[in-house]
Amino acid sequence: MAAICFVIISVFFSIVTIVAQPTSLRHFSPGQRRTMTLDTQGRVDKLSQQIQSDKSSVALYKERRDLYYNLLQLNFDNSSWEMYASKFEADLSRIIKLEETAENYSRRGNWLLARLIYTYPFHYASPPKLSELYPHNRYVDGAATDYLEAAKRTSDPLELLSIYTNLRHLYETRPQKLVTAPDFPKWRSKIQLKLILDDFDKSIKYGLKAVEIDDKISDSDTVRALLAGTYKLNGDAAFKLEAYQIALKLYEDGKKYLSNKYPQCAYYAAWGNVYVKLKEFDKAIQLFNTETNTNSDICGELFGNRGDAFAAKGEFEKALSDYNKSLTYDKSDFLKRNGWLYLKRAKLYLQYNKAEQALADLSVAIEKKYIAECPQVYQLRAEVYRKLGKPESAADDIKTANKLKNQTDCMFNQ
Repeated sequence: MAAICFVIISVFFSIVTIVAQPTSLRHFSPGQRRTMTLDTQGRVDKLSQQIQSDKSSVALYKERRDLYYNLLQLNFDNSSWEMYASKFEADLSRIIKLEETAENYSRRGNWLLARLIYTYPFHYASPPKLSELYPHNRYVDGAATDYLEAAKRTSDPLELLSIYTNLRHLYETRPQKLVTAPDFPKWRSKIQLKLILDDFDKSIKYGLKAVEIDDKISDSDTVRALLAGTYKLNGDAAFKLEAYQIALKLYEDGKKYLSNKYPQCAYYAAWGNVYVKLKEFDKAIQLFNTETNTNSDICGELFGNRGDAFAAKGEFEKALSDYNKSLTYDKSDFLKRNGWLYLKRAKLYLQYNKAEQALADLSVAIEKKYIAECPQVYQLRAEVYRKLGKPESAADDIKTANKLKNQTDCMFNQ
């Protein structure tokens, strides 16, 4: 059991750390990091001279690889990062040429997976062009090749569990990069759905392989829970692609892998939201009511979505109650959801001629930066001001709305 927990934890940490170096290097001051960079680069230069005399020494390449990784961490905030990333990856490749082991292939696969997930300087981001994701992406293609080569070279169940878990993660990540990209609305008409569905299938296939191995060597349900997460992420992506029936099937198929140990609010919130979109509100509410363990911060979304269903059915009091309850979660607004809840509640108040309450909620919502950039919000508040007999305030909001670029991803109608 302890060994399985170690493998699962190491799967995640290996994606970021790659060579298990101390992450505290990034926490030094800029001046200290410059000094440490010069010192580390000097050690790299000495090793490079040794390698020129002995190009078959795997140990020397591994030592230099680890130093390059330290340099990556020390220079995470400047343009040197990409240079050290290239050198680090080059040494990973040289090591494989000298020593074709499952561990070395997996290590390079982990690095390529990390490059897919993160971009310089270690911030989540999406490529600026659709063609950089589909049909080919060098990180996806390279990592997949490396992981499959690693799988050929080992029969150890713990190593195979790690490999298949990372392959699952690899193929669930690319669709997420697609649907969260700022230009996704512009790409939608150019997307070949078949390519995304192929990623869904592969992520599930490798997730099932991981579950099959884990079931034989462990009584933990962690790997099953990870697979349930993959079904959810795929379902979420399908929803954003407006492939609603595919999303429903993914949520349905993944349900059997859910763990009773943890709240499943996010799963049922997303699943039920598909039915809200399809205007099948009773089915949506039934799903929202499935989860009874609602003590986690993530459960706010469930009540917010159920409030949408009740609002669409014209059940004002129930909708208002759910919006109010949703706002009691995540009070710091870490998930950047509360602004939208205030907007939804404002629209509900306006629908029932409660203009003062609507104005109060809109004013709170606009204080959120991610709301303040949406012109439609000011247009709605202008409508409220007019209802309250405040034409000058309404005119000011219309001017603000006209100055803002109409943002297709502002999600006002979410």
